[in-house]
Amino acid sequence: MKEKPKIYLVFIGLSLVICTITAAAGYFVAKAQGAMYGVAAGLIISGIAAGSLYYLPSFFMVKLYGGKELLKDDSPEFIETIEGFAEIVKIPVPGIYISDNDIPLIFTVGRDENSASIVMTHSLMDILSSEELTCAIIHEMSRIKVNQIYWQTLVAFIAGILTMFSTIALWGSLLTGFGQKDDPAPRMIKFLAMALVDPPAASLILLAIPANRDHSIDKTAVEICKGPWTYVRMLAKIGRHFNETRYDSMNPAHGMLNIVNPLPQSKNTDDDFYTLFKTHPGLDERIDTIHREWMEGGLV
Repeated sequence: MKEKPKIYLVFIGLSLVICTITAAAGYFVAKAQGAMYGVAAGLIISGIAAGSLYYLPSFFMVKLYGGKELLKDDSPEFIETIEGFAEIVKIPVPGIYISDNDIPLIFTVGRDENSASIVMTHSLMDILSSEELTCAIIHEMSRIKVNQIYWQTLVAFIAGILTMFSTIALWGSLLTGFGQKDDPAPRMIKFLAMALVDPPAASLILLAIPANRDHSIDKTAVEICKGPWTYVRMLAKIGRHFNETRYDSMNPAHGMLNIVNPLPQSKNTDDDFYTLFKTHPGLDERIDTIHREWMEGGLV
């Protein structure tokens, strides 16, 4: 299903739920007349909620990761390069935001291709060569081209809020005197909070995000890159970095936004919850699929 029908269904469903609740509350207070007022109030609340969910998620995600917009005056050559890529991919020029976050990330948020924003961190730019960074940017532009940005932005926004409760529970326990961060009591409280909120958040992501989306984006990006070699090297380098370096500060619900899975995978009990959010195909599988499709296309 395309993004727009999904969005319409979500907003219609949200409106029906809100109007049902407000109408029932109104009927309880003043029978039929109260129900009518309740429906009217529900429509107003639904409009505010729909507007917030349409405009707020991308703004929130950019600000959450400390993205600062890169303007042409700041780096004219880089922006001209981005404009050239956008012309090749045949999309409007996206906004480019640079973050000082220490996790090597690149992801795209926005409402549609006309409001798309690519967020990348300095740490990613440090580990990739210029050619590899080009491939990563083209990957995100390919995501924009196939119109996969608003739905993932909305899902990451909602699921991310849910998963934040485990961090809130941890800090709440620390501030109320349950010990230090690595003591048993705070860890147990965080674990219980994760057990409550992570499965619903992960279910939302797994139900809403197609399992094969990375394959279609990889295929589009490799065709634009004129070959899989640098693109595959970029994927492997980022994947190797995440295998060697653990980032506990990464919100698991946001892992699906990144070009490869940034979540820790180990025998640590806490990591059992991270496996729930594994929406990317295995990196070896992605690379094998890229090579096979390139060879089957007779483009070796």
